[in-house]
Parts: sequence; structure tokens; C-alpha cells
Amino acid sequence: MSPDYELGSRRGLQRPIYGTDTVKDCEHEAWISLTHQNSERSGDRTHGYVAGVGAVQEKPMVLVVDDNRDAAESLGTFLTLNDLPVVVAFDGYEAIEAMEKIRPQAVLLDISMPGLSGLQVATWVRSKPWGRAVRLIAVTGRDQLEARQMTADAGFDRHIVKPVDPGEVLAELKYLRTG
Repeated sequence: MSPDYELGSRRGLQRPIYGTDTVKDCEHEAWISLTHQNSERSGDRTHGYVAGVGAVQEKPMVLVVDDNRDAAESLGTFLTLNDLPVVVAFDGYEAIEAMEKIRPQAVLLDISMPGLSGLQVATWVRSKPWGRAVRLIAVTGRDQLEARQMTADAGFDRHIVKPVDPGEVLAELKYLRTG
């Protein structure tokens, strides 16, 4: 059996990944954690988590962050079904921890979360040298001009209003699927 990897208080079962989703890492064996709906850990992450220092992903990774677990997992499942590797986080602290490890190419980020808000997370991402290249997409129920200005000021590239239109999300991430 492979080792466990802990992110926050949630644990996931690790397994090596192969084929088109292979993660290359010259110095360490790379693993992806998957927990399945029928496992004893059904409350854990369901889409995957890449670990390994310096790992290079063959496919671009998307991070979905929302404190509403159903919304985060539904969007994560939808993106996975559309051939995009996804990591799901449920608060700002988990989002930062995941980003430090996987360096996602795109982040769909709820802006109204307890603890660290999506605005604070976006500001943190943009402060990092690698964070300038990340596509940040605000996902929020707020469509007022003031909310759009706040997301722009925090460094978001796009502002999507809930309920999320799946076609709009795929259009925003199309460049990841063709690259």
C-alpha cells in the first residue's frame, strides 16, 4: 500500500498515476490522492491531489475553491468529466496550501468564504512570482459593479456570477484543454 498524504485535516489514499495523466518528477515518485464515493472516507477530496516536489504536470491543473462543499465538488466533477485535472479545496487556507504544492494554471475561487476570503487569496497569489501566470476566476453570487471592481482590484482575471453557467466556465478554461 502506498503512503498517505495529509492536507489540512483531510486525508486521501495515494496511488501512482499513469498514462496521459502521468506526473513527471525526476527526483521523487509522484502520487495523486483519490478517495472514492464508496470509500470509508467519503467526506474527503474526490478529484485528486498531486504531490511531489518539482512535479511537472502533463495536463494543466485547475483548482476549485468554495466553502460550499456541494458547489465545489459539483464543479470539480463537471470539469473532471470535461478532461481537466481538478483539485478541490473548501476554504482559503486549503487553497493556499494546495497552490503552494501544485501551482495550478487556473483557479475558480469563491470570494465570500469564512477565514481567508477569495479576495485575500487572490491578493496572495498575485504577490508570488509564479502567481502572475495563474488565471484567477472569481465565482460569486454578487453581480454589482462594486463587487466586480473588488475582484478586479484583487487581481482576478474574470468575474463569474453564481449559479455558474457550465458553458461559460468551459469557455474560460478552453485554453487549458487545447494546450
